[in-house]
Amino acid sequence: MAKEGENVMGLNLPYLIRIVSGLILLGAGVLASFTPLYLETPNSRGLVISGLLLAALGVVLLVYFFYRRSDEFHQSLYRQACAIALPLLFSLFTIIGILQVNQLLPLFNGFWMMLITLVAWSLSLSFRDHGYRS
Repeated sequence: MAKEGENVMGLNLPYLIRIVSGLILLGAGVLASFTPLYLETPNSRGLVISGLLLAALGVVLLVYFFYRRSDEFHQSLYRQACAIALPLLFSLFTIIGILQVNQLLPLFNGFWMMLITLVAWSLSLSFRDHGYRS
């Protein structure tokens, strides 16, 4: 039997809405970062770039706010996910750096690094959460 708020496939609708909303916001942020390229005046470019940088720094405060509001169990899950993702990302970025220095991998945008970090942390959180649910 499906639990309340879940469909037959076991997807939690509010959780799925949060994931899709986050992906939409992330995509909008990446797209917004390209807008200064199309602005004519240097003043407007500087203002947009400053706003984007402040928004990127604001993410730290936003994550801290939501982390502090979560219960002790979820805080433990987030810490465990970070403990898994950190060495994985360290190794992955070291490999990428070695391959790029030796010109075996082309240089790519920092947004890819951000997305790799988000995916690694999300997957490690999903694996930790799945361990408690099964």
